[in-house]
Amino acid sequence: MRFFSLIPPLIAIFAMNSCPPSNPPGTNPPALSWNVGPIDGKSTQTFGPNASTHIPGGSAYRLVFLANAPGGMSSMSLAAAGSPVCGADNGSGGIFTIGNVPVSWPTQTANFNPSVSGNSLILLSSGSASFTFFSIDCHATVVTDHGTKEAFAQSGAITLSGTVTDTGGHVFSGQLQVIVP
Repeated sequence: MRFFSLIPPLIAIFAMNSCPPSNPPGTNPPALSWNVGPIDGKSTQTFGPNASTHIPGGSAYRLVFLANAPGGMSSMSLAAAGSPVCGADNGSGGIFTIGNVPVSWPTQTANFNPSVSGNSLILLSSGSASFTFFSIDCHATVVTDHGTKEAFAQSGAITLSGTVTDTGGHVFSGQLQVIVP
């Protein structure tokens, strides 16, 4: 009889020790979004985790990757790459192109210790927190009728890729495609 009287207390102890934390990582995936707008802060747009947008090529824009992770996040990263059509102005209004050229930015990473529940990363372009498509250096030259010139992006798309790692080690990602024109 004694054996049966020990069973109920053991079951209760195991059940209490196996309860999940009140807000464990991974139960609520991070909310990822993109914020795009001119650097003056007027008329910004917010997009979901996977989106595309058209921007004017000559305007300076701020491209921001945002994450809100209720269970906490330990890191986030942002990278950008694409193959825009590259070319150069000959100095008298003529544009000479060399076709699509692969371009990329080094990955930007932020690690959080202790973990945080929300943060953002801005795509850094040419050492500043703004992005101007026509200023993307293609690291190539173009032969024009007025000599050889450095090539810059003329049209096409750049894809931003953002990732977030929650405190449980789960990785979540999103992409924003920026298209000109």
